[in-house]
Amino acid sequence: MEVQKVLFPGEECGEPEMYFRGIPPSAIDAAGGTVLVRRGETVSLDTYFNSFSAGKWRRYTGIGNLSFRFHLERADVGGGTGQDGMANRCGGANQGPGCGGPPFRIRIVHAVAEADAEGIARLRRDENFRSDIEETSRRIAGLVRVREEELPFALETSRDGGRTSCECRIGGIPEDGILYAEIAPEAGALVGGMSWRTDADGIRLNRVRLALGICTFRREEAASRTVRKLEAAVARGGDSGPWDELGIYVADNGRTLGPDAFPSGRVRLLPNPNLGGSAGFARTMIEAVFHGREEDFTHIVLMDDDVVLSPDTVERTYTFLRFVREEYGESMLGGAMFHEDRRHYQHESGALFDGTRHFKVAGRFHDMRRREFVALNANRAVVNYLGWWYCCIPAAAVRRLGLPLPLFLHFDDIEYGLRNSGREHILLNGVCVWHPQLRNKDPAWATYYNVRNYLVVSALYGLPGMPGACLAVARLFLWYVLSYRYVDARLLRRAADDFAGGAGHFLRQDAAALHADILTYGYGRRTPGDLGIDMGRTAAHACPGSPKANVLRQLLSALLPPGRRTRVYDAAACSYLFGAGRCYVYDRASGDGILYERSPRRFLSESLAFLGSALRLLLGFGRARKGFREKMGLLTGVPFWEGYLGLRGK
Repeated sequence: MEVQKVLFPGEECGEPEMYFRGIPPSAIDAAGGTVLVRRGETVSLDTYFNSFSAGKWRRYTGIGNLSFRFHLERADVGGGTGQDGMANRCGGANQGPGCGGPPFRIRIVHAVAEADAEGIARLRRDENFRSDIEETSRRIAGLVRVREEELPFALETSRDGGRTSCECRIGGIPEDGILYAEIAPEAGALVGGMSWRTDADGIRLNRVRLALGICTFRREEAASRTVRKLEAAVARGGDSGPWDELGIYVADNGRTLGPDAFPSGRVRLLPNPNLGGSAGFARTMIEAVFHGREEDFTHIVLMDDDVVLSPDTVERTYTFLRFVREEYGESMLGGAMFHEDRRHYQHESGALFDGTRHFKVAGRFHDMRRREFVALNANRAVVNYLGWWYCCIPAAAVRRLGLPLPLFLHFDDIEYGLRNSGREHILLNGVCVWHPQLRNKDPAWATYYNVRNYLVVSALYGLPGMPGACLAVARLFLWYVLSYRYVDARLLRRAADDFAGGAGHFLRQDAAALHADILTYGYGRRTPGDLGIDMGRTAAHACPGSPKANVLRQLLSALLPPGRRTRVYDAAACSYLFGAGRCYVYDRASGDGILYERSPRRFLSESLAFLGSALRLLLGFGRARKGFREKMGLLTGVPFWEGYLGLRGK
């Protein structure tokens, strides 16, 4: 039974080295499902999409044996570059027939990554915005060592005309790392039909029926693109794999999609009030898990509307879930996030929230064209939540845990992951999406939700406790006023005050009216021409020096007038610790930016006002914590959400 088919570059990701190594891109025939391997070349599957995460499959599933299957056909081509002298003999555990069929050599390799975890964490934590991602990635790769071992196997071959079919029976599965195959024909050959398989006799296969829950807000084209791609996969797949067991729910928070946007009977469009991402995801969970019992979905996959999704990710999710052991039946399976513009770079593969403002993100800066990162990514990471750009949650867990907290946006996925503590969070190479990277582009109003929701989650789970949470908020406030982000500082104060008001205040708020008010806070975007700046003659800088030194410098200069000189900073390489009183942060992609200007008056007024907010937070934290914990069941229950979303009576 096939457990993982070999994938080929496609529309979603065209990086050849994330699929195959050792052959030129021109040798890959995605349409035909083959690769051309010339004499002297070796095609290797030590890649993100085509290696096999042996340790994960061994731990989480019931399969006990594995084999690698492929076929070869002679190809009348000249020799390639690379190693030569591959054996041309019959017999042996790793030699191809060579007697009638194309002679070849195959290796099955077990690879395990060992890394300096502290050094890598330090590099990620101290990421300098001036450093290019390539440099950071290379430095992390230097802290990873890959240990490899060639595994024995039994080779079975058969002939059908000019094609030789081969199966390498490996037997037991290693407890860690990855497995990959290397195939080296002596003469030119087409290699295809590659897949990892298991003998499923005696294995209880789970019934899996997936609901995809997509939350969208005025991104009609992005949501439609994803749904169209899934509908096309359903049409191609027919009744095989997940495609006959799939439902799609689109929560339209902007109510801008027409009733005929998705004519397929598989797609349910859910007009929803604009109460944030948590409301959109809650709506899909209500409809698929609680109201859709006749469809009997076993899992729901929560997805952002603007991700680039490959149908292969859904198929791999489905296949893996069919084999998952009962003890992991309520574990969540997450998808890694990759950069949309540089699709070989991984941004996150799970993360750890410990109550600090610096999340411990797993897998960041991994260039997945490198074997070191492929093997390292297959290690179990210390994470306690999965991002909802692609997160598969068992329906049984949803029924046990309830729905998300009504946090509007941000921290809903963190809180839900923490709520499912005691269950492991599963991440698997090849299960991923691509997402736009918006460094330094969060709108100012998001500060309100980030701070308020951080305090709610910290209070619920004691991470890091009252003193630590208050200190984290104070440090963030200092960062804002020293980087002239006085609007963010004001929103932070409002968020702290609202949290200190407790769960009762939270419930009494009109979330839609609150959001409309929060949206009025922001910074006006201006073009260089508005400020008399000629970007053709002006270099955009990164923030210089160490963060600690910059904080001290700006603290000492906080009450100085801004001066007349405007310094230009690059939005993609800016930490907001400026070296001037007037700072224009320029975004090359949009051609405009924001002018931040030092104001001694606003520094003093915001600082004095924060003292009052800090006192209210200190005095009210314990009461707020008690209230949120007591009302947790109410806030995450279906009756509350049905009233909140206006669904009663429908």
